Amino acid sequence: MYNYPGSYPVTLIVTDTFNLVSDTLRQTFVVIDCDTNRQLKNRIDPKVVAYQNYNFIDNINDYQISPNPSEGRFYLSGLPCKSLSISVYNIKGCQIFNKNITFDGTYELDLSTCSPGMYIAVADDGIEKHRFKLILLK
Repeated sequence: MYNYPGSYPVTLIVTDTFNLVSDTLRQTFVVIDCDTNRQLKNRIDPKVVAYQNYNFIDNINDYQISPNPSEGRFYLSGLPCKSLSISVYNIKGCQIFNKNITFDGTYELDLSTCSPGMYIAVADDGIEKHRFKLILLK
């Protein structure tokens, strides 16, 4: 797959079976030598890192939710769109909130009446579903 020396960007996206939670890991791997017939261990300092630009990203998309964790009020921000469906699910997968809005670039999501814990928010703009893990503290 990586048959030539160089830098290769790799993205790994892991989701749960319900497709509600996802985490993304981006790394750039640096291939130093592709000759598998030679032993590189004697020629490369073991302290050399074989990858660079390690960056953990909760969700790669045009939307953000902050603050997270929160004591009840979360703020969704991003690119304005005509129609945005926002749903929130509890840890058991039950929908506890659903609303269709005209998104002007910001939206306040109030979960202050909910119990503390982890929730999943899904913002569906009709093109893509953006998922967020929300931590509610009291």
